[in-house]
Amino acid sequence: MRLLSIIPAAVVLYASTFAAAKAVPAFKGRGCASSLTDKVKEAFESEFRSLRNLKSTESYKSGPLDVYFHVIMKDDTVAGGNIPNATVNKQIDVLNAAYGSAGVQFNLKEVSWLNKPEWFTGVAPQNSQQTAMKQALRKGGPSSLNVYTVGFENSDAEGLLGYATFPSEYKGNPKDDGVVILHSSVPGGSTENFNLGHTLTHETGHWVGLYHTFQGGCGATGDEVDDTPAEASPASGCPVGRDSCSDKPGLDPIHNFMDYSFDSCMNQFTPGQGQRIQAQLAAYRNGHSGVPSAPAPTAPTTTAPAPTVPTTTSTPVETSTSTETSGSTSNTTTTEEPATTTSTSKTENEGGVTTVTVTSTVTEAAQCTSSLSAAP
Repeated sequence: MRLLSIIPAAVVLYASTFAAAKAVPAFKGRGCASSLTDKVKEAFESEFRSLRNLKSTESYKSGPLDVYFHVIMKDDTVAGGNIPNATVNKQIDVLNAAYGSAGVQFNLKEVSWLNKPEWFTGVAPQNSQQTAMKQALRKGGPSSLNVYTVGFENSDAEGLLGYATFPSEYKGNPKDDGVVILHSSVPGGSTENFNLGHTLTHETGHWVGLYHTFQGGCGATGDEVDDTPAEASPASGCPVGRDSCSDKPGLDPIHNFMDYSFDSCMNQFTPGQGQRIQAQLAAYRNGHSGVPSAPAPTAPTTTAPAPTVPTTTSTPVETSTSTETSGSTSNTTTTEEPATTTSTSKTENEGGVTTVTVTSTVTEAAQCTSSLSAAP
């Protein structure tokens, strides 16, 4: 397991590779280069405590967080980064299943495909390529999750699975906000042991304010969540019965989404993590629109690997009905009503970006609240 240099302003997730496999790396396990020194973490937590005191009467209004999914490609093949619309849907389904217990759902607002080889191959944390990519593509406000899929073929990103920004960083650099993941880590991807979609689950955990379960090792504050057992170092594979902090209660949380186990080993957030997510969202990412009575729908499924104009059949959710068009962007808008579904579409092609925009409306929206129990 390699630990690469500390990179400020993002959490970075790496996976060490077998030297023999270059085209399709076989990942042994996750390693991490994190910006969160004790000093940085304490600064985050000090601000968070102040905000919680100021907003003590304010709660996070639990509704879907819009997702803008940006597929960056070097060519039109799957190996070149082209992710079919159906796979994007599956990835959002994985995300929603993982975060359901935390009272959070995600609504796939828009998917865009861009053939941009220099970004696909060159993006690495905080380099000029990733800055240019985010400056050009990021959409929405603080509660909008922007996901970018790339190839991480730059030598500075060797073995990288993904990285994310924290909620408290948004105000300092809104355009940098979001999550960048390896394109082959999505469901059904070619990255062995990390192809069930939980790289995005893990990185989104940072985006909603969670630390690694092994943050601070066996120390007192750790990940700032009381019901995640202390862990001295990241888990690799699925080491059942591991107890790296034997003088602390509980076995290592190897099944937690914020550890570094294989995707197949990850299956849970704790109630305490759910409560922290809700508090972080209330402090930093409140103000999203739409409070539906049902989970948010994903974008419509297509059978072709290339982007297509969708037909929406999922449960409608109250969202904005505006369509954004700028530069070389092609937009398709679908509008639904709860009783009678009416779909209209308009397509304009003016360049290399193909965008599918999904908007839905409902006449009434019921308040959705979290069902999290208190942490033990």
